[in-house]
Amino acid sequence: MTHSIRHSYLYAIKDNRNIGHYISKYNPLPYCLIKKITNIRKNHYIYSFYYNKNNLIAYYNDSNKNNDFDIIPLYNYVENNYEIMLSDLPYSSTVCVVKAPSRQVYILWVEDNKITIGNISKGTLVYSLIDSKTYLFHSMPIANSFFLVVTCDGSEIVINTIDLIKEKNYVQKYPIVKIIKTILSLSKNSTYYKAIESIGISNKLYFEKDVANNINNSIANLVFYDRCVVNISLSFKNTKTSSAKTLKDAISIVAVYQNNKLTVSLQINSNIKIETPSHNYEVDFGSITVLISNNYKVDNKYDISQSQLYSVIVSTSDYTIIRETNISPNTFALYYKNKPNIIFSDTRFSITNFGNILSISIFDNGIHKNLHKGLWVVKKDILSEPNEINKYYIEYNDSGINIIDTEVIRKLFLNNMQKSNNTNWVGIDITNIVKHVSIKDRLQEMIRHYVSPNDDFEFYSYEYYIDDEASNSC
Repeated sequence: MTHSIRHSYLYAIKDNRNIGHYISKYNPLPYCLIKKITNIRKNHYIYSFYYNKNNLIAYYNDSNKNNDFDIIPLYNYVENNYEIMLSDLPYSSTVCVVKAPSRQVYILWVEDNKITIGNISKGTLVYSLIDSKTYLFHSMPIANSFFLVVTCDGSEIVINTIDLIKEKNYVQKYPIVKIIKTILSLSKNSTYYKAIESIGISNKLYFEKDVANNINNSIANLVFYDRCVVNISLSFKNTKTSSAKTLKDAISIVAVYQNNKLTVSLQINSNIKIETPSHNYEVDFGSITVLISNNYKVDNKYDISQSQLYSVIVSTSDYTIIRETNISPNTFALYYKNKPNIIFSDTRFSITNFGNILSISIFDNGIHKNLHKGLWVVKKDILSEPNEINKYYIEYNDSGINIIDTEVIRKLFLNNMQKSNNTNWVGIDITNIVKHVSIKDRLQEMIRHYVSPNDDFEFYSYEYYIDDEASNSC
């Protein structure tokens, strides 16, 4: 390992409130970010950022003594490297950062349902939602150019379409009363009209949402969202009669990007389910009813290939993993052929880098016992170097070890290379190829021969073992 040090800092983290640190484990290149306060009264501090790549330690140190800038590390999934930006806008690991086709970099962060969108490149504010009580939903960046922020104050649904290139917010509003009247009007000829009509006299209304995204990777080494659908269920309650019912997925907000144009619509869906404490019904209106719809064009002088979505963890021809902070701060999505395949939290996710070969595991639960989906992702140039891939790889977790025969995997990689013309990476599903050996079960089986059958077992997992006697004799 080779490296050069110009400045070095010694951090004693234990019981030191002046030092904060964050270790990222969910990128192909894990990193450590440390912030040490050097002068509390003047708010001076030192940032240190470290990560390992190709047996080298890359690092960046910065002091804000003469400025108020924070370090923002941006993972570039195409280059498998980090870009470092300095910004006076607040940053945390759960924000969403995107480079728009205008090459300006934008950040969206949420705190207690208060949303802020800022231009990191300029250090300016683009949009802010202060009233957290009205917040309903916000999107991931669509076409790396637009954010949607949806609010509802009880009287109307408000759709904010924030154009990052123009740095302008377009607002669409629609009254809740008109939505209810339209639903009642559409259902008048339905057998279940009597079951619906009481929603007109309900005095409490609650919203539930479900989000579905599609992505597009048809352009070489580029991933962007081209479709976002928010299905909204309306739950009505009459506090005087205690009656309650839910219109499941009654309305939707649909955003579709195509031919340099974003179309955002609010619609009543053609088929809704009525859920009550005693019965469930299904009503078919025959077709959707569009309530409002607007188009937003992207000027042809902006090239989407110049944009970058920094939430992408990895992208191949078939598989893409993205951190989707609009659902929750620690949520990831696995897309297969550009459609969502698995939505999972960070407790069910692990990623290991075996010398530029990425082993990605998604588990059934947070205990990491049962493998739900296993992927291997590798850069194409490594496949042309036979010595770069060993015969076997072994992964360890609390439940045992996974043994992987790389000869089988190499053949699968080579067969998939032709499908990956739009990316530098090749990915394959190895879920059914991994052989799992439970060390704990094997040990327990062997020890049973020498101890009482009624004895209980306790197993300990050691990350490090230090021999004090050996170290003192050196």
